[in-house]
Amino acid sequence: MERIELFFDSWEFFRDAALGSGIAGALLGALGVYILLGRLVFMSVTTAQVSSAGVALSFWLPALTGTAAVAHEHAGHVHCNVAEHAESPVISALLSPAVFSILFTISVMALANVAMRRSRSPEAVLAVLYLSGAAATVLIGTQIVHEIQDVQQLLIGNAVLVAHEDFIGLGVISALMLAMFSFGHRGFEAAAFWPQTASVAGIPVGVLNMVRLIALTVAIAYTTRVMGALPVFAFSCLPALAARAFSPNLRVMFFAALGIGACAGMLGYLAAFVFDLPVGPVQTGVALVFVFISVFISSAIKRIKEEEAIS
Repeated sequence: MERIELFFDSWEFFRDAALGSGIAGALLGALGVYILLGRLVFMSVTTAQVSSAGVALSFWLPALTGTAAVAHEHAGHVHCNVAEHAESPVISALLSPAVFSILFTISVMALANVAMRRSRSPEAVLAVLYLSGAAATVLIGTQIVHEIQDVQQLLIGNAVLVAHEDFIGLGVISALMLAMFSFGHRGFEAAAFWPQTASVAGIPVGVLNMVRLIALTVAIAYTTRVMGALPVFAFSCLPALAARAFSPNLRVMFFAALGIGACAGMLGYLAAFVFDLPVGPVQTGVALVFVFISVFISSAIKRIKEEEAIS
Protein backbone atom coordinates (compact mmCIF):
# COMPACT_ATOMS: atom_id res chain seq x y z
CA MET A 1 0.00 0.00 0.00
CA GLU A 2 2.81 2.40 0.79
CA ARG A 3 4.30 1.95 -2.67
CA ILE A 4 0.92 2.56 -4.30
CA GLU A 5 0.40 5.71 -2.24
CA LEU A 6 3.89 6.87 -3.15
CA PHE A 7 3.13 6.30 -6.83
CA PHE A 8 0.02 8.46 -6.83
CA ASP A 9 1.62 11.07 -4.58
CA SER A 10 4.31 11.38 -7.27
CA TRP A 11 1.80 11.22 -10.12
CA GLU A 12 3.13 14.33 -11.89
CA PHE A 13 6.55 12.69 -12.04
CA PHE A 14 5.30 9.36 -13.46
CA ARG A 15 2.27 10.65 -15.38
CA ASP A 16 3.75 10.70 -18.90
CA ALA A 17 5.23 7.21 -18.56
CA ALA A 18 2.09 5.68 -17.04
CA LEU A 19 -0.33 7.30 -19.48
CA GLY A 20 2.10 6.71 -22.33
CA SER A 21 2.12 3.00 -21.49
CA GLY A 22 -1.67 2.99 -21.63
CA ILE A 23 -1.75 4.86 -24.93
CA ALA A 24 0.87 2.58 -26.50
CA GLY A 25 -1.00 -0.48 -25.23
CA ALA A 26 -4.26 0.81 -26.70
CA LEU A 27 -2.70 1.58 -30.08
CA LEU A 28 -0.80 -1.69 -30.38
CA GLY A 29 -3.69 -3.70 -28.97
CA ALA A 30 -6.12 -2.36 -31.57
CA LEU A 31 -3.69 -2.75 -34.47
CA GLY A 32 -2.81 -6.18 -33.11
CA VAL A 33 -6.12 -7.41 -34.48
CA TYR A 34 -4.67 -7.06 -37.98
CA ILE A 35 -1.38 -8.59 -36.85
CA LEU A 36 -2.97 -11.61 -35.18
CA LEU A 37 -5.67 -12.39 -37.74
CA GLY A 38 -3.39 -11.50 -40.63
CA ARG A 39 -0.77 -13.97 -39.33
CA LEU A 40 1.83 -11.23 -39.04
CA VAL A 41 2.98 -12.07 -35.51
CA PHE A 42 6.53 -12.95 -36.52
CA MET A 43 6.68 -9.82 -38.68
CA SER A 44 5.62 -7.78 -35.65
CA VAL A 45 8.45 -9.00 -33.43
CA THR A 46 10.91 -8.62 -36.30
CA THR A 47 9.79 -5.05 -36.91
CA ALA A 48 10.23 -4.20 -33.23
CA GLN A 49 13.73 -5.69 -33.25
CA VAL A 50 14.73 -3.84 -36.43
CA SER A 51 13.40 -0.63 -34.89
CA SER A 52 15.50 -1.11 -31.76
CA ALA A 53 18.56 -1.48 -33.98
CA GLY A 54 17.54 1.72 -35.77
CA VAL A 55 17.36 3.61 -32.47
CA ALA A 56 20.79 2.36 -31.44
CA LEU A 57 22.16 3.27 -34.86
CA SER A 58 20.76 6.79 -34.58
CA PHE A 59 22.90 7.35 -31.47
CA TRP A 60 26.00 5.89 -33.11
CA LEU A 61 25.81 7.60 -36.53
CA PRO A 62 26.73 11.15 -35.38
CA ALA A 63 30.03 9.96 -33.95
CA LEU A 64 30.62 7.60 -36.86
CA THR A 65 30.05 10.27 -39.52
CA GLY A 66 31.84 13.04 -37.64
CA THR A 67 28.65 14.95 -36.94
CA ALA A 68 28.98 16.19 -33.39
CA ALA A 69 26.29 15.00 -31.08
CA VAL A 70 25.48 15.61 -27.51
CA ALA A 71 23.59 13.04 -25.51
CA HIS A 72 21.77 14.05 -22.45
CA GLU A 73 19.38 12.35 -20.14
CA HIS A 74 16.02 14.02 -19.67
CA ALA A 75 13.48 12.66 -17.19
CA GLY A 76 15.19 9.29 -17.09
CA HIS A 77 15.10 8.80 -20.87
CA VAL A 78 18.07 9.30 -23.17
CA HIS A 79 17.90 11.61 -26.18
CA CYS A 80 20.29 12.74 -28.83
CA ASN A 81 20.42 16.48 -29.29
CA VAL A 82 22.09 17.30 -32.60
CA ALA A 83 20.26 20.52 -33.32
CA GLU A 84 22.96 22.73 -31.85
CA HIS A 85 25.88 20.90 -33.46
CA ALA A 86 24.67 19.32 -36.68
CA GLU A 87 25.76 20.83 -39.96
CA SER A 88 22.17 21.45 -41.08
CA PRO A 89 18.63 21.25 -39.69
CA VAL A 90 17.87 18.42 -42.13
CA ILE A 91 20.71 16.27 -40.78
CA SER A 92 19.64 17.17 -37.27
CA ALA A 93 16.09 15.99 -37.93
CA LEU A 94 17.10 12.82 -39.75
CA LEU A 95 19.51 11.77 -37.01
CA SER A 96 16.96 12.20 -34.22
CA PRO A 97 16.15 8.76 -32.77
CA ALA A 98 12.39 9.00 -33.41
CA VAL A 99 12.64 10.03 -37.07
CA PHE A 100 15.64 7.90 -37.94
CA SER A 101 14.24 4.73 -36.38
CA ILE A 102 10.93 5.12 -38.25
CA LEU A 103 12.60 5.78 -41.61
CA PHE A 104 15.12 3.00 -41.02
CA THR A 105 12.42 0.50 -40.05
CA ILE A 106 10.16 1.37 -42.99
CA SER A 107 13.07 1.04 -45.43
CA VAL A 108 14.29 -2.29 -44.05
CA MET A 109 10.81 -3.82 -43.83
CA ALA A 110 9.97 -2.64 -47.36
CA LEU A 111 13.06 -4.42 -48.68
CA ALA A 112 12.15 -7.44 -46.57
CA ASN A 113 8.68 -7.49 -48.11
CA VAL A 114 10.21 -7.62 -51.59
CA ALA A 115 12.62 -10.37 -50.52
CA MET A 116 9.80 -12.39 -48.95
CA ARG A 117 7.80 -12.31 -52.17
CA ARG A 118 10.76 -13.66 -54.13
CA SER A 119 11.86 -16.18 -51.51
CA ARG A 120 10.66 -19.76 -51.23
CA SER A 121 10.86 -19.39 -47.46
CA PRO A 122 9.50 -15.99 -46.35
CA GLU A 123 9.86 -16.97 -42.69
CA ALA A 124 13.61 -17.36 -43.19
CA VAL A 125 13.85 -13.74 -44.33
CA LEU A 126 12.13 -12.57 -41.16
CA ALA A 127 14.32 -14.84 -39.05
CA VAL A 128 17.46 -13.32 -40.54
CA LEU A 129 16.14 -9.82 -39.94
CA TYR A 130 15.15 -10.56 -36.35
CA LEU A 131 18.53 -12.03 -35.48
CA SER A 132 20.35 -9.24 -37.32
CA GLY A 133 18.36 -6.58 -35.45
CA ALA A 134 19.00 -8.17 -32.06
CA ALA A 135 22.71 -8.61 -32.75
CA ALA A 136 23.08 -5.10 -34.16
CA THR A 137 21.40 -3.54 -31.14
CA VAL A 138 23.78 -5.24 -28.73
CA LEU A 139 26.90 -4.69 -30.84
CA ILE A 140 26.17 -1.03 -31.55
CA GLY A 141 25.36 -0.58 -27.88
CA THR A 142 28.93 -1.54 -27.01
CA GLN A 143 30.13 1.37 -29.14
CA ILE A 144 27.85 3.99 -27.58
CA VAL A 145 28.09 3.04 -23.93
CA HIS A 146 28.53 6.69 -22.93
CA GLU A 147 25.31 7.73 -24.71
CA ILE A 148 23.09 4.80 -23.69
CA GLN A 149 23.66 3.56 -20.18
CA ASP A 150 21.60 0.41 -20.61
CA VAL A 151 20.96 -1.02 -24.08
CA GLN A 152 18.62 -3.56 -22.48
CA GLN A 153 15.96 -0.84 -22.49
CA LEU A 154 15.76 -1.25 -26.25
CA LEU A 155 15.43 -5.01 -25.90
CA ILE A 156 13.24 -5.70 -22.87
CA GLY A 157 11.92 -2.23 -22.05
CA ASN A 158 12.50 -0.34 -18.83
CA ALA A 159 10.91 3.03 -19.53
CA VAL A 160 10.51 4.18 -15.95
CA LEU A 161 10.15 7.73 -17.22
CA VAL A 162 9.21 9.11 -20.63
CA ALA A 163 10.16 12.52 -21.96
CA HIS A 164 7.20 14.84 -22.46
CA GLU A 165 7.93 15.29 -26.19
CA ASP A 166 7.85 11.51 -26.65
CA PHE A 167 4.55 11.37 -24.79
CA ILE A 168 3.06 14.08 -27.03
CA GLY A 169 4.33 12.35 -30.17
CA LEU A 170 2.89 9.05 -29.01
CA GLY A 171 -0.47 10.68 -28.33
CA VAL A 172 -0.61 12.33 -31.75
CA ILE A 173 0.38 9.19 -33.65
CA SER A 174 -2.07 7.06 -31.67
CA ALA A 175 -4.96 9.47 -32.15
CA LEU A 176 -4.41 9.70 -35.90
CA MET A 177 -4.01 5.96 -36.43
CA LEU A 178 -6.89 4.90 -34.20
CA ALA A 179 -9.15 7.43 -35.91
CA MET A 180 -8.08 6.19 -39.35
CA PHE A 181 -8.66 2.52 -38.53
CA SER A 182 -11.90 3.22 -36.64
CA PHE A 183 -13.59 5.24 -39.37
CA GLY A 184 -12.13 3.22 -42.23
CA HIS A 185 -12.49 -0.18 -40.61
CA ARG A 186 -14.73 -1.63 -43.31
CA GLY A 187 -12.22 -0.97 -46.05
CA PHE A 188 -9.17 -2.06 -44.03
CA GLU A 189 -10.86 -5.24 -42.82
CA ALA A 190 -12.09 -6.18 -46.29
CA ALA A 191 -8.68 -5.54 -47.87
CA ALA A 192 -6.84 -7.45 -45.13
CA PHE A 193 -9.07 -10.50 -44.66
CA TRP A 194 -11.24 -10.77 -47.81
CA PRO A 195 -9.08 -9.28 -50.59
CA GLN A 196 -10.74 -11.09 -53.49
CA THR A 197 -14.24 -10.06 -52.46
CA ALA A 198 -13.01 -6.51 -51.80
CA SER A 199 -11.43 -6.30 -55.27
CA VAL A 200 -14.71 -7.37 -56.90
CA ALA A 201 -16.49 -4.67 -54.89
CA GLY A 202 -14.09 -2.03 -56.24
CA ILE A 203 -12.19 -1.49 -52.98
CA PRO A 204 -8.54 -0.41 -53.56
CA VAL A 205 -7.04 -3.46 -51.86
CA GLY A 206 -3.42 -2.71 -52.76
CA VAL A 207 -3.52 0.87 -51.51
CA LEU A 208 -5.30 0.01 -48.25
CA ASN A 209 -2.94 -2.87 -47.49
CA MET A 210 0.07 -0.65 -48.16
CA VAL A 211 -1.32 2.05 -45.84
CA ARG A 212 -2.05 -0.60 -43.20
CA LEU A 213 1.45 -2.06 -43.31
CA ILE A 214 3.07 1.39 -43.18
CA ALA A 215 0.87 2.34 -40.22
CA LEU A 216 1.80 -0.87 -38.39
CA THR A 217 5.49 -0.25 -39.05
CA VAL A 218 5.36 3.35 -37.85
CA ALA A 219 3.40 2.40 -34.72
CA ILE A 220 5.80 -0.40 -33.81
CA ALA A 221 8.88 1.69 -34.60
CA TYR A 222 7.80 4.67 -32.52
CA THR A 223 6.57 2.68 -29.54
CA THR A 224 9.76 0.61 -29.58
CA ARG A 225 11.70 3.86 -29.40
CA VAL A 226 9.76 4.80 -26.28
CA MET A 227 9.11 1.46 -24.54
CA GLY A 228 11.45 -1.22 -25.87
CA ALA A 229 10.99 -4.26 -28.10
CA LEU A 230 9.57 -6.77 -25.59
CA PRO A 231 6.48 -4.84 -24.39
CA VAL A 232 5.79 -3.63 -27.94
CA PHE A 233 5.72 -7.21 -29.24
CA ALA A 234 3.56 -8.25 -26.29
CA PHE A 235 1.03 -5.46 -26.80
CA SER A 236 0.85 -6.09 -30.54
CA CYS A 237 -0.26 -9.70 -29.98
CA LEU A 238 -1.60 -10.50 -26.51
CA PRO A 239 -4.49 -7.98 -26.15
CA ALA A 240 -5.87 -9.07 -29.53
CA LEU A 241 -5.50 -12.70 -28.49
CA ALA A 242 -7.39 -12.01 -25.26
CA ALA A 243 -10.13 -10.10 -27.10
CA ARG A 244 -10.52 -12.85 -29.67
CA ALA A 245 -11.59 -15.30 -26.97
CA PHE A 246 -14.91 -13.56 -26.38
CA SER A 247 -15.49 -11.12 -29.25
CA PRO A 248 -18.40 -11.97 -31.60
CA ASN A 249 -17.01 -9.90 -34.51
CA LEU A 250 -14.02 -7.88 -35.68
CA ARG A 251 -15.47 -4.54 -34.58
CA VAL A 252 -15.92 -5.69 -30.99
CA MET A 253 -12.51 -7.37 -31.07
CA PHE A 254 -10.85 -4.12 -32.21
CA PHE A 255 -12.19 -2.04 -29.33
CA ALA A 256 -11.85 -4.86 -26.78
CA ALA A 257 -8.17 -5.26 -27.70
CA LEU A 258 -7.77 -1.49 -27.46
CA GLY A 259 -9.15 -1.48 -23.91
CA ILE A 260 -7.21 -4.55 -22.80
CA GLY A 261 -3.98 -3.09 -24.18
CA ALA A 262 -4.54 0.20 -22.38
CA CYS A 263 -5.24 -1.57 -19.08
CA ALA A 264 -2.25 -3.89 -19.46
CA GLY A 265 0.04 -0.95 -20.17
CA MET A 266 -0.99 1.13 -17.18
CA LEU A 267 -1.48 -1.73 -14.71
CA GLY A 268 1.83 -3.23 -15.79
CA TYR A 269 3.58 0.07 -15.18
CA LEU A 270 1.99 0.39 -11.73
CA ALA A 271 2.86 -3.21 -10.82
CA ALA A 272 6.46 -2.69 -11.92
CA PHE A 273 6.71 0.35 -9.66
CA VAL A 274 5.09 -1.38 -6.69
CA PHE A 275 7.29 -4.49 -6.88
CA ASP A 276 10.39 -2.64 -8.13
CA LEU A 277 10.73 -4.74 -11.29
CA PRO A 278 11.60 -3.94 -14.94
CA VAL A 279 8.63 -2.33 -16.66
CA GLY A 280 8.65 -4.26 -19.95
CA PRO A 281 8.56 -7.81 -18.56
CA VAL A 282 5.90 -6.88 -16.00
CA GLN A 283 3.69 -5.31 -18.67
CA THR A 284 4.12 -8.46 -20.74
CA GLY A 285 3.13 -10.56 -17.72
CA VAL A 286 0.01 -8.47 -17.10
CA ALA A 287 -1.01 -8.84 -20.75
CA LEU A 288 -0.58 -12.60 -20.42
CA VAL A 289 -2.83 -12.58 -17.34
CA PHE A 290 -5.55 -10.91 -19.42
CA VAL A 291 -5.17 -13.67 -22.02
CA PHE A 292 -5.54 -16.43 -19.41
CA ILE A 293 -8.53 -14.73 -17.81
CA SER A 294 -10.26 -14.20 -21.16
CA VAL A 295 -9.70 -17.78 -22.27
CA PHE A 296 -10.90 -19.14 -18.90
CA ILE A 297 -14.06 -17.02 -18.87
CA SER A 298 -14.81 -17.79 -22.52
CA SER A 299 -14.36 -21.53 -21.94
CA ALA A 300 -16.54 -21.43 -18.83
CA ILE A 301 -19.34 -19.60 -20.64
CA LYS A 302 -19.15 -22.01 -23.56
CA ARG A 303 -19.31 -25.00 -21.20
CA ILE A 304 -22.34 -23.57 -19.39
CA LYS A 305 -24.15 -22.99 -22.69
CA GLU A 306 -23.40 -26.55 -23.81
CA GLU A 307 -24.74 -27.97 -20.55
CA GLU A 308 -27.86 -25.88 -20.84
CA ALA A 309 -28.36 -27.04 -24.41
CA ILE A 310 -28.00 -30.70 -23.37
CA SER A 311 -30.40 -30.34 -20.46
